[in-house]
Amino acid sequence: MNEQELQALLARVAALETKNAELESKFGELETQVDTVNKFISAITESQSLENTMNEIESVTKQLTNCDKATFYCYDNTNDKFFSHGDYRNWQDEQSAGELKNAFESKDILSDNKEAVIPLVSSGGKSIGVIVAEKAEGFTPADYNNFRQGCQIVNTVELALKKEFEHQGRITDELTHLKNRQGLNEYLSNTMCGNLNEGQTVNIIMCDIDHFKNVNDTYGHEAGDVILKGVADVLQEGTRAGADCAFRMGGEEMVCIINSEPEVALDIAERLRDTVENKVHSIVQNGEPIDIKVTVSMGVHTMEPREVVTPENARRIFDEEFKHADDAVYEAKKTGRNKVVSKDDTTNLKYLALKAAEVMCGDNRQLIDAMKNYAVSCLVNETADQNHNTVIEALKGVAEQSPHIAEAANKIAEKIAAKFPDAEKSAEKTVKFFNKNEYSKIQNKAYINTDSRTAYDITQKAQKEGVTVSAKFSEGKATITLDAVKDKAFIDAVENIGKWAEKVRVKYSEKHKENVQETNKNKDNNAR
Repeated sequence: MNEQELQALLARVAALETKNAELESKFGELETQVDTVNKFISAITESQSLENTMNEIESVTKQLTNCDKATFYCYDNTNDKFFSHGDYRNWQDEQSAGELKNAFESKDILSDNKEAVIPLVSSGGKSIGVIVAEKAEGFTPADYNNFRQGCQIVNTVELALKKEFEHQGRITDELTHLKNRQGLNEYLSNTMCGNLNEGQTVNIIMCDIDHFKNVNDTYGHEAGDVILKGVADVLQEGTRAGADCAFRMGGEEMVCIINSEPEVALDIAERLRDTVENKVHSIVQNGEPIDIKVTVSMGVHTMEPREVVTPENARRIFDEEFKHADDAVYEAKKTGRNKVVSKDDTTNLKYLALKAAEVMCGDNRQLIDAMKNYAVSCLVNETADQNHNTVIEALKGVAEQSPHIAEAANKIAEKIAAKFPDAEKSAEKTVKFFNKNEYSKIQNKAYINTDSRTAYDITQKAQKEGVTVSAKFSEGKATITLDAVKDKAFIDAVENIGKWAEKVRVKYSEKHKENVQETNKNKDNNAR
């Protein structure tokens, strides 16, 4: 064997040794992975709680992908929500839930390299949960091998989660699909307890169907079940965000727990009440289909526990706080039914201020919050150095547009006017512009004079159509400003739309008149 052949042989030996080392390394990695998977299966089999199961799923994900962070999201099909481990039902916000559901329904792994959303899909093609993992150095296709459809880990997770699905059945009311009393107890000792201790605001909305006994007596219990299910659907849909949840206490009594500012909870209750009032329930009476409607009385109370809430005392504290919501429902029924009652004056004021702000500020949330806080300050501020008439007119606008709260809105307006008697008399304290900054941008001004309700409708339509608009409200009347040239088509439409035609009067600025005259003059010259 010559030198050249010897070198070639040695090179082959070296290559084989390198290959062997690679194979041994891969074998070692596979052996480690198999060991990790076996330990995971054993741990899942012995797991006695959903919490432990979810923790084990996250742990095995980190080990098999070497990722920095992994969170497993379980799907609650009753509430159509995703929740992670930690506090029971640590619900995801709307945006995050949308991303999770996208992967859950498409059954495809979604990744931007450093973050991966991995749906766990069983052998039968059913999605059972989603893992969100983060890895600074980026994922490789091999990282997903242990989480492909029908693999051992996924099948083990599916078996483990069957316990959770069975548990969901036990804590869910069979008729309405709302959480039952057992579900409420678990929510209180976990989610509510955690939120209150973190300083979050938790509100109770008690809901009672008006004259429900008459429905049962007139149409029968099957019809009553249709009504219960229909009202529950409204409450379920209205509590899909975050940690909010709806429960059936028993009979026709249902309760929503809303995690928000008190005035927002009151606003949610009003929307739910209105939705129930307008919902049509189809029943069968003597073989004939009949459409009927019902209303609900609702009481809202913001929890203010006087002691630290623990899983052990959560139900007792809730029951104590719940009495206030129950009393508010009684007040609603006693004073006419089909209404929402909060017995807290500050909450009522903030709610009316919120609605007044929406009238004045359209969809601008920042302005709405500023206006709301300003309106509230009008009743607590002792100095008349603010434009209180802005709030007075906004509240009058609310009264015109919302009959169900007109009386309350007018009373608040009267209180502010009485507290600051010079507010309405002062010429400089007329209502400020809505979208005031837009006013200066409008070149050829056209003014639509009308009542505040019509003006509100027109400004909302203008905003939706991308038309630059400004408005000024005063004593139930309003002036809308638009561009007579750019927005001519919109102005013409307003003048011709039936519901507005008799309520509007259009005026044009001198500048616009001069422009029109100049245009006509040029036309005459050209004609000559």
